[in-house]
Amino acid sequence: MSSIRVFLVAALLSSITLVIFVASLRGYQRSMDELQALFDEQLLQKTGLLERYVRVQYAAGAVREDEIIAFPAGGKTSLLYQVWRDIDGRSVLRSAGTPETALLQSEAGFQEINFRGYHWRALVTQDAATGLWLLLAERDDLRYKIADRVVIAVLAPIVLGLPVLALIIWWVVSRGLRPISRLATELESREAGDLAAIELREVPRELEVLANSANELLRRLEASFQREKRFTADAAHELRTPIAAIRVHLQNLLNDPEDSGHSLQKLGEGIDRLSHLVEQTLVLNRIAPDQYMANFVPLDLYAIAQHVIADLYPQVEEKQQQIQLEGDAAEIRADRFGLEMLVLNLVSNAIKYTPPCGKIDVAVYRIGDRVYLEVMDSGPGIPANQYQRVFERFYRVGGDRHNSGVTGCGLGLSIVQRIVALHGAEIELGPSRYASGLKVTVIFPRNVRPG
Repeated sequence: MSSIRVFLVAALLSSITLVIFVASLRGYQRSMDELQALFDEQLLQKTGLLERYVRVQYAAGAVREDEIIAFPAGGKTSLLYQVWRDIDGRSVLRSAGTPETALLQSEAGFQEINFRGYHWRALVTQDAATGLWLLLAERDDLRYKIADRVVIAVLAPIVLGLPVLALIIWWVVSRGLRPISRLATELESREAGDLAAIELREVPRELEVLANSANELLRRLEASFQREKRFTADAAHELRTPIAAIRVHLQNLLNDPEDSGHSLQKLGEGIDRLSHLVEQTLVLNRIAPDQYMANFVPLDLYAIAQHVIADLYPQVEEKQQQIQLEGDAAEIRADRFGLEMLVLNLVSNAIKYTPPCGKIDVAVYRIGDRVYLEVMDSGPGIPANQYQRVFERFYRVGGDRHNSGVTGCGLGLSIVQRIVALHGAEIELGPSRYASGLKVTVIFPRNVRPG
């Protein structure tokens, strides 16, 4: 569709023209029926006049049963008539050019005949006083000419008025589309970085949906740009520390190659931290609401927790920790990648921050129409006044180095919170049932609605 205005004008004008055509056709048919009835009524009256004329002639002796008298018709060629006796069917009175024998059978009523290259509408009657049969006929083509002139006189103003109607429709449609033009002009005149909401002044109801959708899109773009700005700034800040540490340890190696053990160990830790930061950064960026295309399918949360624990079990063995999984199958609608990353971050955090020989409990259970995932450890825990802050990107309790001595990048719980929001779930932090530690509970609605 190249132009809404052209489409609307063409559609409206075509529809109106079609309605006028159908109505005119129907009116023409009804008019023709009424005109035919009127013409038949006139033909009946004319036949009555002919009948009285024949009676007068018969009474005066001008018409006798034993004599044929032919009168030349000096009348119009649009009419023809015949008068004949029923005995032999020979005319006693007729129009000029008509045959002496009757054109039709002696049968009263309206009939159709073809004569001298024309189609005629005829009326046959019998005079009760004289016993003579009378035929009076009119040419059909002359009847239709009269009817056509009547119909054309009615339709001509309508047809001639169509261009005027098209101009009126064009003006009305243009006026109706003016708010769209204003909206387009406002959007075109904006600078590339201007994402402010569109001011809705005198906007028709039909256009409010479009304007609100555009404002929502602008709001999301603004939020996305701001998020990207913060993310870029935070990532640059966080990458600076491990890169600086790696540079220092490399310099130490260059200055004292013989004492390389400690420097190599620190260099490896720095590289591991940098690698973890990059991986977590990529995951966080991948699950951004404006980029992540979630594919929600039925998944067994218990089976996914089993799979994640099995993958992380070598870390558990290395620290001689105890980990157990309780519960049974619990199906929810979720995105596989997102759900696996959520469980992986929670269990991985529990393993990292739980000291050697510590305990980690993972549970999956259902209460009513909600499914619960619970991860609890015996690590150092998090103060209650820090529960909300730990979801901020790159935030770590106690700064860059946690009290546990474990290095991290502060993105794990941010990733978890974003996945929770995408699944329309809830997350709660609380104290562990052990002497110390943290309990994280994620509550999924059974029928997940993407957030």
